[in-house]
Amino acid sequence: MEVLGVLTGRLLINSLTSIAQVVVVGGTYFVLYRFLLSTIGIESLGVWSVVLATTSVGKFANTGLSTGVVKFVSTYLARDDRPRVVEIIQTGTLALGGFTGVIALLCYPLARIVLAWFIPEAHLIDALALLPWALLSLWLGTMAAVFQAGIDGFQRIDLRCYILMVSSLVYLGLCFALVPRFGLLGLAYAQLAQVSTLLIMASVVLRRLLPALPLVPHRFSRPLFRELFGYGLNVQVMAVGSLLLEPAAKGLISKYGGVDLTGYFEMANRMVIQLRQLINAAASALIPAVAHLEETERGAIQLVYKESYGGLFYIIWPALGLTLVSTPLFSELWIGYYQHSFVLYGILLSVGLYLGMLSSPAFYANLGAGTLRWNVVATFAMLAVTALPNLVTRGALGGTGMAVCYALAYVVGGAIILVGYHTQNHLGMWSMLPRDCLPTMVASLLGALAGLSLYGLGRRALGLPLLGVATLVIYFGLVFPPLWVHPLRKRLVGLLQREFGRKGDGDP
Repeated sequence: MEVLGVLTGRLLINSLTSIAQVVVVGGTYFVLYRFLLSTIGIESLGVWSVVLATTSVGKFANTGLSTGVVKFVSTYLARDDRPRVVEIIQTGTLALGGFTGVIALLCYPLARIVLAWFIPEAHLIDALALLPWALLSLWLGTMAAVFQAGIDGFQRIDLRCYILMVSSLVYLGLCFALVPRFGLLGLAYAQLAQVSTLLIMASVVLRRLLPALPLVPHRFSRPLFRELFGYGLNVQVMAVGSLLLEPAAKGLISKYGGVDLTGYFEMANRMVIQLRQLINAAASALIPAVAHLEETERGAIQLVYKESYGGLFYIIWPALGLTLVSTPLFSELWIGYYQHSFVLYGILLSVGLYLGMLSSPAFYANLGAGTLRWNVVATFAMLAVTALPNLVTRGALGGTGMAVCYALAYVVGGAIILVGYHTQNHLGMWSMLPRDCLPTMVASLLGALAGLSLYGLGRRALGLPLLGVATLVIYFGLVFPPLWVHPLRKRLVGLLQREFGRKGDGDP
């Protein structure tokens, strides 16, 4: 089991760095959105959100092939076939660059029609002005994604995280410089510079890991493309549904609720995504790890899965409760006052997205092993749950109904993936509910209820600093004891001590 031990250490380092990246990127967006609210306003932020969501559909070409790059780079490294790894990177870059470029050109006239349907006429000129820049950023971003996928395939997710942190800080600085001068277009210019920085840095780092990789990709391998495409086809189908999910939600809220509600939905969704990414980013490290184990020690895959799922279940409930009690405080700090729509959206999305995240180990294990059926089924079920009720009722459900459907979609999709994975791998259904985590789950829900109740009762009587401290003290007072006595806490501490002690001794 030596291979498993090495992988466990690498998974730990990758997971911790992923968490650091999420903290930095989340902090960047917190500062940025606060700045944007005071400079361009919530309606312009809503317009920017819809434009990005519309053009993000073009990423469907990226997701399948770049995920294939992660898997096959890990696979061929396990076989010690570096020349084939060089060919995979070049083939993936040329294929995605060419295909996404064509998609962007074809998408431009279609996106103009879509934006005209979603965006109110008063804001349409601004939206159309942003569109070319958003599509150019999309094209450069897809090529950067291949280099990032190559870095992940080396199981050096830590290096990729450093790159993302630097590019996020570049984006924030440029927004401060350009938005006051150019308005919404300043956001587009800053994003283009960020993506360019990401592309350059990722290519440089990957060439350090793989010196034989040429500066400009020029070799296209048809056999390798067929291999990538064969794996990526199901991922591609899944990506289409996944990338339509958020644009559908934002577009329907904009259509039936207005761009101001879309702006608050964007902020709430961004908040929840960044907070849950503190956990979910660690799970994504399973893709190269499982791909490596498929070649070297297949029997260890379920052990890695069970350890990952148990750790996730232990962490996810306290994280959900903390997000719930913090949402009103985020509103006060981020928007400047208690904004009902933001808080309501934040609570609904927190419940849906966190519970859906319980399927992350199964989702990523499926990607690593290449068994994608349940991932695909779940993705399109999520799209149906999000869009159909609102389309059938012609928006009668309103912004709240849209948020409920969007949150419920994550719960339904996660349940499909979990049940499917446990069924196909002959794992008991009761293993999805670890008994030793039940006290933590109950304490987290009670803590969230107590914290939100305190905020509601003391919102006017107490100042924000005192109210925030009191809310968090009550929450952690209830949650900390079961967290502390849980056996997984000791195991995690021991693993950290062993790993960093080994690093300190000079071991690789």
